[in-house]
Amino acid sequence: MPVLSFEITSHSCGNVDDPTLNARLQLTDFLTANGFSAAETGYLFHDPRFEIYPEIAFRRSTPPSMDRYSSVLFQNGLSLDVDRLRSQHSRYFKLAHNRYGVEAEAILAILKVETQFGKILGSHSVFNILCSLALSDNSAAILHLEALLNEKYHYLTYDNRQRIINDFLIRVIEKADYARYELLSLVTIAMRHDLDIHELRGSYAGAFGLPQFMPSSVLRWGVDGNQDGVVNLFDYPDAIMSIANYLSKNGWASADSSRQTALLRYNNSQAYVANVLKTAVDLMILQDCGPSF
Repeated sequence: MPVLSFEITSHSCGNVDDPTLNARLQLTDFLTANGFSAAETGYLFHDPRFEIYPEIAFRRSTPPSMDRYSSVLFQNGLSLDVDRLRSQHSRYFKLAHNRYGVEAEAILAILKVETQFGKILGSHSVFNILCSLALSDNSAAILHLEALLNEKYHYLTYDNRQRIINDFLIRVIEKADYARYELLSLVTIAMRHDLDIHELRGSYAGAFGLPQFMPSSVLRWGVDGNQDGVVNLFDYPDAIMSIANYLSKNGWASADSSRQTALLRYNNSQAYVANVLKTAVDLMILQDCGPSF
């Protein structure tokens, strides 16, 4: 893996007919500084599907909370989804348990919580999301963010608005660094498998597939479950095995504390962990196994 450089050079040139010109130049510089040639990546930013979302930092810094739990025991048709998945992919659930020690109910719970078993995969361009976040700490983006925050909190005193802005900026800088790392991983995946990067759809955060992995997680923990030569997290065999591998490598074991730790690394939210664990218990009840998970 190339040595990462998170420096993004600001270009002063502009073109009123091409509002993405500066972004294209900055992102091309970033990728070439980290081991990719302009010939390899230049076409990515000249595709008409490429765009930058100016308000991404504002929206990304105020994500929806995950504080609701909806029992799977009372959702119409859900047991049919579960039974179908268990039956169609029983080989992979068994293999995941034997190889990684992760129960089918835990994997199914993550698939349910993340994407409702593939019904809600996300509609955002993962590439555009990560590109926008990667640029969200440059001077122009910060000025735009400050304007949005000043407008939203106009009723507060200047000092209180500045405290809010400073808190946002700390998060924005952290998320921009993270997004640049994920962008490198995404481009690596696209180059490795000759994927159309602009067709990849996912969440507002850049996660994608049935288990909603970030690109770096695909490279690190993705498993080619059906052994077709590609890790495709939109296919259940790969998604099942990849989830199990992720949890196993992050400490999943029989103890509740180990499971909580592994799930927190999957999604750093106590509400998320509680949701997945309760869903797993409900899935065991659906199977008449009793709440022994």
